[in-house]
Amino acid sequence: MREGQRSPEGRQALSVTEVADHVERFQAVYRNALNDPSRQGVFDVLVRHFADHARTAISERSQPDRPTAGREIAVRFLAHGFAGAVQAWLADPAAEKADLIQAAVACAPTRWR
Repeated sequence: MREGQRSPEGRQALSVTEVADHVERFQAVYRNALNDPSRQGVFDVLVRHFADHARTAISERSQPDRPTAGREIAVRFLAHGFAGAVQAWLADPAAEKADLIQAAVACAPTRWR
């Protein structure tokens, strides 16, 4: 199935899976960097990456019920939330990639998909 044929939840799950696959490949690096307060820069890089992605995704999908005011606030909310979710996933030895994907899709505001 092509990405354009996926449901909004399916597109989001695919995006989250791609990020999770990357983080999983470099798990040791991310785990050490995200759990060390002196390395806040890695978290900040993740936030910037997710903010850029959210900004692009929001601007490419037009829906009449999306608020126009506070868009950058919403972008930052999503970016910090997802970076925090990745950090929590790596900090929990019992959490699996599927847990991250399911939680991220479930928590994403439907109007921003």
